[in-house]
Formats: sequence, structure tokens, C-alpha cells
Amino acid sequence: MATVSPPAQHSPAGLKPTTSASVSANSHLDEKDTSSVDQLFEHRNVREIEAYASNVLQQARTKQQAVRTLVGDRFRDLLGISRTVVDMHDHLVALRETLEALQRASEHMAEQHANRGARGHVLSSNSHSSEIPHAAILLLIADAPIMIRNALRAGSFLQAAWAMVFATKAWHWLHTSDHTELVSILEPQWTDIQSLRDHVLGCIDTSLQNVSVRTSVVLDTIVAYTLLEQAPINKALEHVHAQRVKAAAICCSDTAPLSDRVSRLVRVVVRTLTLTRTLWARPVLSRILTRLSDGNAFFRLGTTACDLPSSFAPAGAANLYEHMPLAIQTCEAAAGSPILKDDDIHLLTRAFVQRVCTELDAVPNFLANEHDLDVLAQSRHSLKTLCARSNVSEHLGILETHLLTLLDARVRTLLQHTLADVPSAFAAALQRMNEESVPSNALQDLFSAQQDHVHPTHWRTYRAPSIESCLSLVEARIGQTAHSMDVVAAPVHTTCLALIEQLQQVAQADALSIEQMHRLLRVCLAMHTSPVLTKLANKLFFERLADVYMALSRRWARAYVDYVLSLHQEAMPSLLKLAHALHTLGPNPLSPPPLWEEWVLRSQAKGFAHTQDPEPAALTSVPAYLDAMQVDPACVRLMLAPWVPMHSRAPASAVTTLTPSSSSSSQSPSPIQQDDVSHPSPLVPSVTRRRDIARIAPRFSSW
Repeated sequence: MATVSPPAQHSPAGLKPTTSASVSANSHLDEKDTSSVDQLFEHRNVREIEAYASNVLQQARTKQQAVRTLVGDRFRDLLGISRTVVDMHDHLVALRETLEALQRASEHMAEQHANRGARGHVLSSNSHSSEIPHAAILLLIADAPIMIRNALRAGSFLQAAWAMVFATKAWHWLHTSDHTELVSILEPQWTDIQSLRDHVLGCIDTSLQNVSVRTSVVLDTIVAYTLLEQAPINKALEHVHAQRVKAAAICCSDTAPLSDRVSRLVRVVVRTLTLTRTLWARPVLSRILTRLSDGNAFFRLGTTACDLPSSFAPAGAANLYEHMPLAIQTCEAAAGSPILKDDDIHLLTRAFVQRVCTELDAVPNFLANEHDLDVLAQSRHSLKTLCARSNVSEHLGILETHLLTLLDARVRTLLQHTLADVPSAFAAALQRMNEESVPSNALQDLFSAQQDHVHPTHWRTYRAPSIESCLSLVEARIGQTAHSMDVVAAPVHTTCLALIEQLQQVAQADALSIEQMHRLLRVCLAMHTSPVLTKLANKLFFERLADVYMALSRRWARAYVDYVLSLHQEAMPSLLKLAHALHTLGPNPLSPPPLWEEWVLRSQAKGFAHTQDPEPAALTSVPAYLDAMQVDPACVRLMLAPWVPMHSRAPASAVTTLTPSSSSSSQSPSPIQQDDVSHPSPLVPSVTRRRDIARIAPRFSSW
């Protein structure tokens, strides 16, 4: 193989050309030298061929990388372009179909025109003018759906009724005209109008169901309803009342607080009665309906011939609507009298209020889920306040009475549920108290060494644990009913009297010990001083309680005197035990048990009167018997002195003197007669001197 040496490369003086320089020089080969592989291998050596191949490979890789970079950066653009091409293709198909439909329509119209010309129908200036009403009719039917929607969006039901009424009349007129072929073209618009009719009536009903709907809105709504339905004025009032009944039912069935529901319900009824009086009892609505039913007065509201600042129709079509046939422009009046009589309005209004009451009874959860007496009391107060402020009390009184009946029935149900088990629980607590073996002693409870002494200001309200267990549930349950509602009083009074009956049954038991009777007496005193019972119970309760207490106190006095006399002690130790027994009852606002009288009677009966042997009839008073027994009254005063200030003055009817007869009582006062703290008894010294205590104390120590 002949070897062709490359052209000489000029190198600096003293240097030979290097191999790299030779390869670089041979990397740029002419295309004529590389036209074929054979020529390449014939004219170039191996090193040059390798350099050429490396150069070609590098150029190919560079171009490949450039292509990849270009496609990667523009990938999303390429996708968008492809989607655009697809969409353009789809639109082109739809456009082609539309153009074909237009072409067929134009051919059909040209054919019809040719047929008319063949039959000799020639259009003149008169025929031109006859086409204007038809154009107005077509335009009205075509624009009616948009006009109705715009009117509803603006809240004008009268505008919607105008478009619907006259579009309907135009549609029916079109069926009887010579242009029946246009019916098929306007069929979609007519279907839309029919569907919008139900929507307009639904919007009218929704507007009437608003709680505080304005009078202007009701006037616009009811005029639109009357013209749409061709309803007489009495049917319009019945429809308004029906929607207001639904509004009342919605107010009763929501989840708002009871007082809010009652307030909204009353406002719905009051607003309805006010609207009835304003629009129907006065000739406002009847005049408007009479005026709109006069010829084409209603139609003129939607044209430029109207006296109003703006018409119902669009600005571009209002002038054309004036050319409609007179048959379409006329709006017939509804059948029936345009004016309602006062008696008819009264009957319809009364029927409305009664329907509200009936709907109220049909709501299951109006009061069934209410368990708070405070909420019921607040609802009763809100009801009475709103009814008192309204000036439509003639028919509102029916609703007020019905609501009060429902609220009172719910209050009675809650009270019955709250107080049902109070008497039985009280009787069970009394039974448990009687089964206790702990002695009943108020002195030990008030001055116990194991606990802090009870302050004297709390002596009246302090209770032993056993007595507290009897009255805690009673006071808790009855305290929940502490309301000013008059309906609460009767159930509470009935429950309180039931407590007295339970107490009386326990107190009249035959097998009662002295301790048990003592505890029952303390229960009577606790009930008499209970702040809850004092606030809520009536006078009969306290009278019955006093009767039970007096009967039980006499029984306890006889039993305790028999016990003291059975000890066979002298007079002073017996008197000391009796005084101590009185003290163990604690502060007593009622009359004290007749221990002294029973002691006198029992002592005489058993023959303990050893001195002077008086006649029994002459010793019926305690002072006389003390004199006969030679007992110093000062000792009795000293025994009673520490305890008398703790007792309040008993009522005049309950003050019991220890002298059986008034004549003996007037001779010498009773040693244990109760009185007010500021007016102590004459037998109780206002100041106990130390010398009196020192003089009598040794004698007490021996007892």
C-alpha cells in the first residue's frame, strides 16, 4: 500500500513536528478524499484514519446531545401543541356539522320561499307590518327564561310573573296563528319556562316562610302568586297562612334553645297577623289587584309605555313588545270578590292560629327533650312578654294559652319525675334512723369534745348526721323546684303534705322507744327550720307539722315521765332529768313538750305528793305543785337559764302555758314559758349572778 506523506507542517526552528500535531492536521480531511472507504484506506495511513474516525464519532455525539436537550426543554410545549391539534380537529368536525345544518336550513328556506312564490304569495308593505307582532311574540318567548332568572336573582317575583304570564299567553296564541311551524323552534324555551314555573312558586313559598318577612316583599310575592295562579284574594290569604304555618313548624323543630324557639314562633304568628291586618283588612292589596287586572295595565309594566322609571323587559326588546296583539296584552282578573269582609278575615285568621297550635302538637321534640326548669321558666317569661307587647292579642291569646298549657304540662311532668320518690325515700330514711343505736342528744352534737363546738349562730341550722340523712334528699329535690312559676306550687305542696303523712305514719307506730320518739321530734324541728321548706311549703304544711309534733311530744313526755318516775327519785333530781331532756332536743322554735304537766299529773297519780297532802284539783298547776313539793323556783330558773335564749318565741297560737287553766296561769307564770330573746321570761334571770350559782351548785352536785 502506497503511503502518502502529509504536507509539511511548519514548526519553529530547532523543533520537529510532533505526532499530535500530525494527527490534528489530518483530522480535517476533504470530502473528496473520503468519498469511499477504499479511497480512505488507500490515501491515508492508520493513524490518520483513527483520528478521522474519532472526529466523526465526536461530532455525532455532540449532535445527539443537542437533539436530546432541545426535546427535553420543549417537551411540555410539544404536548400542548399536540393537544391543541386534537382540539382543533374536534372543533373542526363540530363546525363542519354546524355548517352542513345551516346549509340544509338555508336550502329548506329557499325551497319554502320558492313554493310561496309559485303559489302567488307576494310580500307587500302591509304583510311586512303584520310580521312585527309575530317577531315580538317570538322574542318574548325566547327571552322569557332569561328574564325570569334575572328577576328571581334580583328578588322581584312580580317581574318573573310578568314574563311567565305573557310568555304563556304568547305560546298559546302561537298555536292558533298561521305560524305554527315556529312552535318546534321555540320548544326548548317553552320547556324551560314550564320548569321555571314550579321554581318561581317554590321561591314564593320560601320567601313567605321567612320569620320576619317585610311587608313590601309579601306584597310583591302575593301579587305575583295571584297573577300566576289566577287565585282569588281569599285563596291567596289561605296560601300565605299555609306557608306561615310551615314557618312556625320550622321554628319549633330546629335545635335552638327552647326560649329562642318560642320567641321565633310568637314572632311568626305576630308578623302574620300584622300582615293580614295591613294587606287584607285594609284595601291595599285589593286596589293593586284591581288596577293590574284592568285591561293591559299589567302588560304595560313591562314596556316603555309604563309610567315607572324602568320596565320589566330588556331595554332592546321593550319597544318591540308594544306591537304584540291585544289578546296577549290583556290580563284577566281572578274569579271572586276582590275585597274580603271582616268576618271572613276573622275566621281565616282564627283558623291559622289553630293550625299553628295543631302543628305545634305534631312536633315530637318541641318539649320532650327539655329537662331544665330554668329554661321552661325563661320560656314562659319570654312568651308572656312578647304577647303583652304585641297589639294583635285578639287571636294571639289562643297561641299563648296553648303554649302555656304545653309548658305547664312539661313542668308538671318534670316535677312528678323529680318528686315522685321523695316521700318513699324520706320514709326509708326515717326507718334507718330509728334502727340506729346511737343516743339522740343535741347537747352532745353541739358540744362534742371530739369536734369543734358549733357556733351559737349555727345552733338552729345544725343537724346531726342521722337527721341530715333524712332531709338531704328532700331539700335537694324540692330545692330544684324553687321557681316563681305558679304551676310549681301545687306539686311541691302535695309532696310536702306527703312527707307529713309519712312522718305521721312513723310517729304513730306502737312500738316506738323513747329514743326513737326523741329522734322524730328532732326531725320535726329540723323540718320546721329548714330553709328550703320554709321558702316553698305552704301554711297547711306547717300546721300539719305542728300537729304531728304536738301529738308526738305529748306521747314522748308521758313515756319519759314514766321512765323518770320509775327511778323513784326525789323531786329535784326528777326535775333536773326533765330539764336535761328538754335540752337534748336542741333549739326548739315550737312549743316544748309538756314534761312538767305530765310530771305533775303522773306524780299525783302515783302518790308522790308527800307534803301537805293537797287535793288533786288544787295541784293542777306546776307552780302550785312546786310549792307543795317545797321546790325552790330559783333552782328551776337556773336549770332553764342557759337554754332559754336559744329558743325563739313561738307563734301566739302555738304558745303553750304549763298551766292547764287560764286562771291558774294568771296567778303564777309558767317556769318554762318560751319568749323572745329580747324579752326573757320572768322566771329566767337576765343576769345569772355568781352567788346564785355558788349557792345552788352544791345541791346540784349531790343529784
